[in-house]
Amino acid sequence: MRLQVCFFLVIGLLGPVLLPLRGQPASESVKYVFLFIGDGMATPQRELGEQYSLACTGQGLKMNRLPVNTLTTTHSANQEITDSAASGTAIACGQKTNNLYLGVDPEGKPLESIAKIALRHGRRVGIITSVTLNHATPGAFYATVPNRNQYYEIGLAMLESGFHYFAGGGLQAHNNQESPLYRGNLYELAAQAGYMVCKEDTAAFRSLTPGSAPKVMVFAHASAMPYEIVAPNDALTLLDLTRKGIELLDNPEGFFLMVEGGLIDYAAHGNQAELMLGEMLGLDRSISAALDFARQHPEDTLIVVTGDHETGGLTLSAATEQDKSKWQQVRGQHLLTERFDAKIRQIIAQPDTTLDTVLALAEADFGLTGGLTADERQQIELSFQMERQRAEYQRQLTALEQDFAARKAGRENAEIRVLEQEFSAARAKLAAEHKKQLQKYPQLSLARQVAAVCNQRLGISWKTTGHSSLPVQTSAIGKHAERFREATDNCRIAHILTDLLK
Repeated sequence: MRLQVCFFLVIGLLGPVLLPLRGQPASESVKYVFLFIGDGMATPQRELGEQYSLACTGQGLKMNRLPVNTLTTTHSANQEITDSAASGTAIACGQKTNNLYLGVDPEGKPLESIAKIALRHGRRVGIITSVTLNHATPGAFYATVPNRNQYYEIGLAMLESGFHYFAGGGLQAHNNQESPLYRGNLYELAAQAGYMVCKEDTAAFRSLTPGSAPKVMVFAHASAMPYEIVAPNDALTLLDLTRKGIELLDNPEGFFLMVEGGLIDYAAHGNQAELMLGEMLGLDRSISAALDFARQHPEDTLIVVTGDHETGGLTLSAATEQDKSKWQQVRGQHLLTERFDAKIRQIIAQPDTTLDTVLALAEADFGLTGGLTADERQQIELSFQMERQRAEYQRQLTALEQDFAARKAGRENAEIRVLEQEFSAARAKLAAEHKKQLQKYPQLSLARQVAAVCNQRLGISWKTTGHSSLPVQTSAIGKHAERFREATDNCRIAHILTDLLK
């Protein structure tokens, strides 16, 4: 498998010698354009996803079978390691910008996205994501704000976009009355703007037809959609949203449809391999739906797959295998690291909690079947001791605060000021001692260490819980797909699509 993926990459790297010059117009535009973005998905994720897919389904990823491939750089205007706002802006608008900036250049000037260009040239437009619809990547296609955290303002831009189909998670800060642009609840404003709003209603979603409404917004979940491997059986998936988007958008003038696998990034931030891989398979199933459509319209369809950046600093070792039993050992990683962390800390705060209690919980929640090896147990034990130290520090700090509150009651201001100085000195001393104690232990929380054990069983490792500067892989198939051999930087994706959408 490793040789197969490398072969794809070599073909992509050799491709640019056959390309037209930058900005050369296409001989004709493309009627149907699909753009799939795996948030946090770079070449290591795709190679690991290939092996996971082969082990679990007997087939590799469809995205890894597309004929045109190249490596694509992702840096932002002001940092080597981009965030999703800057990378989303580059992909959507063809312009490098600063991290946090969304749909604007480094000076704050609004940019026009390829989705808006598609709309201006008569195509219907759809935006799909597995995270919240006013998150950074989807927002880059319709919003122009200086900060990706301006969720309410991004939501307003979504309503004003005129795009025909939005589907994904709910809206963050949908009723933020502190916004200077506050006009009301975004869901209510969407209906007033002429959108048919389908909010957490699976039956209503499935009944949607091209004649239901000219513009539709589907909110499959109150926040981000649930991870595919732990979602209820009747929960809507990215594939459902994609198929419905194709159904509703198809028309004689064509369409542009962006589909983001946003939860790939969420899982990679937590270094949760199984959750991440489940989301990659979900994105790949959506790509399969586009390929099915392309087989019906082979002369009029273009499909592009890329990532906005790499998340986690994922690396693979020689121990990574296709053996299905290897993957079964880490099934059931159904709690995010953060949730497991909160759960564990509550238990550890109890003085009678033993390591065996924590190990049993880790085995159950993370699917560490077959028991732990001596080395795995030792790794987790060190983190357990670190968590106990943290719990003890919190207990002592709480006692110190309570003592201070009791001593200052009824005192004069002058006396209180003296007590405050004593309290500050005692708190600083306690914090310094706590920091000294923590140096004895590895800098992984207990939840992070359990996740690391899961990853070791897969033969993979993570270097960070943030983004990295690794290039992503861009793939394409269909009309004018060969143009994407020149997509060696993420801005080029927008440049090429701008030509093809006119």
